[in-house]
Amino acid sequence: MGYKTILVHLAGEAGFDSVLTPALDLARRFDAHVIGLSVVPPYVFKPTFLPGSNSTVGDQHRKDFSAETLLLKPRFEALAREAGVGAQWVDEDAGLLPVWRRVVAYGRAADLIVTQAPKDDGAEQIVLQSGRPVLFVPEGPGRAVGKWVTVAWNARREGTRAAFDALPLLATAEAVKVLWINPEDDNETEGVPTGDLCSALARHRVPAEAVEIKAPDEQVGETLTRFLRDSGSDLLVMGCYGHSRLREMVLGGATRRMLASLPVPVLMSH
Repeated sequence: MGYKTILVHLAGEAGFDSVLTPALDLARRFDAHVIGLSVVPPYVFKPTFLPGSNSTVGDQHRKDFSAETLLLKPRFEALAREAGVGAQWVDEDAGLLPVWRRVVAYGRAADLIVTQAPKDDGAEQIVLQSGRPVLFVPEGPGRAVGKWVTVAWNARREGTRAAFDALPLLATAEAVKVLWINPEDDNETEGVPTGDLCSALARHRVPAEAVEIKAPDEQVGETLTRFLRDSGSDLLVMGCYGHSRLREMVLGGATRRMLASLPVPVLMSH
């Protein structure tokens, strides 16, 4: 069973094509309906500390965004028609709340959320709060994804969820590699090996190859990035927050690195 409802968050002109292109390609591949969500950003409060002065509310950015949206909606509809997929456009307003809350609200009724590479912690919140797989797409020329896929595996709940949330993509990929970095040093799991996941994927007709690499803990992110480049991967599948939140904040980690600087599109689940 593939993805049948895809929510694509369109946050303005910047990144419009880079996000919409893979979303429409996936919709074509899985005969899915695409919902284009545009959310007017929240008001900006500008406090003043001068006696007798009142704080001001900035909303020019909201007016600019709304004007830009008027041009993006017909482009979205035209590209969806050209792709031959069912689509609808939704206008929303964040009001006083962060944009990610509106994305989460609509995303909970979708099979997959597609959005831009994160610029703040809103990206983390979309993954953590939506309960849905989220495809983060870096800025740049729009392109299809999922031909050569790397699954970052660590035998934890988040990684397991991501691997099986990605099954529709894995089933249509030409090559899938299941990568575990430092499996022998991981004392927090019961050591389900990469080979077991590959066997499970094979029963879904996904021919996956197991790869295990050793690297210093502080270089896990760099090692993962290098592997993606050397293997020619065009998509990474990984769990969000494979370590505890406290440990992630203290030590950093692969999740935070991928969110901060995406070398390829990343599908994440929590």
